Amino acid sequence: MLDTLQRCSVATRDPQEGLDALTQVYPGLRIDGDPEGSFALELTSVTAGPLRAHRYSLRGLSWPASADVSGSVAISYLLSGQVTLDIDGASSATQGPFLHPQGRHSGAWGEVEQLTVALDLPYVEDYARHLVGNEDLRLEFTGSTPVSQAGLQHWVGTLAHLYREVLLDDEAMNVPLIRHETIRTLTTALLRCFPNNSLAHPHPPEGVSMVAARIRRAKAFIDAHLDTDIGLVDIAAAARMSPHRMLAAFRRELDTTPREYLRAARLNTARHGSLPRFPGHARPHALV
Repeated sequence: MLDTLQRCSVATRDPQEGLDALTQVYPGLRIDGDPEGSFALELTSVTAGPLRAHRYSLRGLSWPASADVSGSVAISYLLSGQVTLDIDGASSATQGPFLHPQGRHSGAWGEVEQLTVALDLPYVEDYARHLVGNEDLRLEFTGSTPVSQAGLQHWVGTLAHLYREVLLDDEAMNVPLIRHETIRTLTTALLRCFPNNSLAHPHPPEGVSMVAARIRRAKAFIDAHLDTDIGLVDIAAAARMSPHRMLAAFRRELDTTPREYLRAARLNTARHGSLPRFPGHARPHALV
């Protein structure tokens, strides 16, 4: 799922062509009424597995519309202009980054420049479960704006950096590991910066308990694939780490390497029908 990559770009002054393009990248978008007056749309989008990022500027038109983002978690960042959302009968003007509510919601868009990031909800929920170590978590978002000023700044900084340095770079995005890390970084920032019920669970400081969870995930993957031809890249992907970081974590925390763990596990299973035990559990540390 993480290995698909698609791009599209549209620049038009034709209202119908522009609205068709918008509804292609925002499948739940519905325009109420026909556009009138001048119109100019510039839109670029990139899709990579569970991630979709769209940036557009719209000039000379304002219209009522509704959107439905069910099945995904969508965050829009207004670079200019203003969006008015009607949620549960209340109307509010929105500026800066905001999280779209689940289900259909209406509002007014026009004369805006906006960047929207959407992540598939099942992917985000699975990631949140592993982040907090609770496989029964049913993820729910409980607000539309960042939890704090620090959260706002972290989200904007993370999004700006990744959009400028990675998402727009074909060479970078064609490297699967970079795509995977980009998606994970955005998902981590989303869960830390926007109100959701996973925040009621202890979120490990980045790189501390997270590493222990990822090592456990790597070991479980190895143990489940002893009769399969797997390598370092496969184990790292299962652990949601880069191969370099996973190798360093195994050496530091378990005094072994993933390959050595795999080799010993296969040998032990062949001899005794049981898996090896390596010393201790992962110790808290700073991931750098």
